[in-house]
Amino acid sequence: MKRIPHPAAAETHDMIEFSDGRQIQAPRWTSPKRTDPVVIADAVLEIIDERLTARRVIHQDPHLSSAGRAHKSRPVDEEILGRVAAGWSQVETFARHIDNREAALLALPTLDPTAAAVAVEDRECRDWWRALPTEEKARMLARIDAEPEKHQRLAIALLRSPLPLAMLDGEVNFVRDVWNRGRRAGNPEEAAAIDEGRAAVAYAQEVLLHTAAVAQHAIGASRDAVVDTLTTNKLETGTGYRAFGFSDQDAAASRQRVEALGIMNRAA
Repeated sequence: MKRIPHPAAAETHDMIEFSDGRQIQAPRWTSPKRTDPVVIADAVLEIIDERLTARRVIHQDPHLSSAGRAHKSRPVDEEILGRVAAGWSQVETFARHIDNREAALLALPTLDPTAAAVAVEDRECRDWWRALPTEEKARMLARIDAEPEKHQRLAIALLRSPLPLAMLDGEVNFVRDVWNRGRRAGNPEEAAAIDEGRAAVAYAQEVLLHTAAVAQHAIGASRDAVVDTLTTNKLETGTGYRAFGFSDQDAAASRQRVEALGIMNRAA
């Protein structure tokens, strides 16, 4: 497998050429830190390259019939699909972990159900805000942006509303953006780690999407055959069928189809 700069986007992307001649484009990972999604995606590339080579050897074997080649390459094909799907599922798990870290970083102070006085203060702040003239709200938003710590109590009350603030979505979104920037500034190391994690997920998913397309093309199976292989694969593919463009509904239909076929075979 070769990796060379992309001729049309050499600064940001590479062309990856597998041993069988197939190519994909992939973003270039420039950070010295190789987080889990990057390691997973690059490992999948190496494995798929090896399996495509094995597949080519099988299909070029003059001693095998067409049926013999298909039979011998079936487990290789299943592994090619399964490795991409398993990699995608692992990256999705990492993405959920990053989502949880960001949610914790940006979380509002929790309101104790027994803290009636604080709840009343929240409501009074929101009532006061609703009553402000439009011009005064604009001035207050500018103050909140300039001195977020000074106006934190008001911001928390607006953001902690148990119900949507009708007609105030733009204002509340502005306050939330100020809050989020403040929380990130208060913990820059965690914010940077989250950003790098998201970039790693984006890198891995782009690589795996292109690799999934190569896998499908190399195997040449029907869409039904591909999704059935993914939902019955020996590897832990989880939701990896999404890398191949299948929805959760497609996967559920596949499982039903495979189960029905198994029942028919057992009854025969």
